[in-house]
Amino acid sequence: MNVLSIETTSDRASAAYMKDCEIISQRIIKSRLSSGKTLLDSVREIFADTGIFMKDIDFAVCGTGPGSFTGIRLGISFVKGVSSGSRGRIKTCGIIANDVIAHACFSGKMNKDMKIAALIDSKTGCGFVREYSEKAEPLGEIRLLAYDEIGERYKEHFFAGIFSEKFARMVENKKNICPDAAWSARLFLQRPAARVELKPAYMMDFKPGGPK
Repeated sequence: MNVLSIETTSDRASAAYMKDCEIISQRIIKSRLSSGKTLLDSVREIFADTGIFMKDIDFAVCGTGPGSFTGIRLGISFVKGVSSGSRGRIKTCGIIANDVIAHACFSGKMNKDMKIAALIDSKTGCGFVREYSEKAEPLGEIRLLAYDEIGERYKEHFFAGIFSEKFARMVENKKNICPDAAWSARLFLQRPAARVELKPAYMMDFKPGGPK
């Protein structure tokens, strides 16, 4: 299976090409996306590196958030355009950013056999957090909570993801992990249950204290 993966939900966007279970090529875009041009250029570079063409792609995968409003729109629009251009031959699906973080944390053996709290900073003194088992299996929905409450509620967990410097100083067991296209592609193949509808999960869709 040939998979094109796009991740644009954070300040560091990325694109990756995976054949079966192996990441063949990837590009990291370190600046926040403001247009689709840089993303398209990155995909073209991947194709040039590997000698493949869009007609070779079977699945296009995209991060759906929570995260950057503009980034989510760009990524999903790009993937939908890819599918539309193939007249629906290229299938699409979404991947939740928190799930990618938890999967990367567990696969990298970072969580020390602890439950995982995958966190994405809302830049408002709150974070979008989802709880996972020691093996990165989701145990609930995404919640928007104040950092103080997150620190107290999940104090026995390993924190992974994007969080403020202030919160990083509050907790001991932690690892900064940015959602990444390569990990999104791996999650897509390794955990089919993680696949979701290609629908944006914007930050404003969430209500404080509970799932969206």
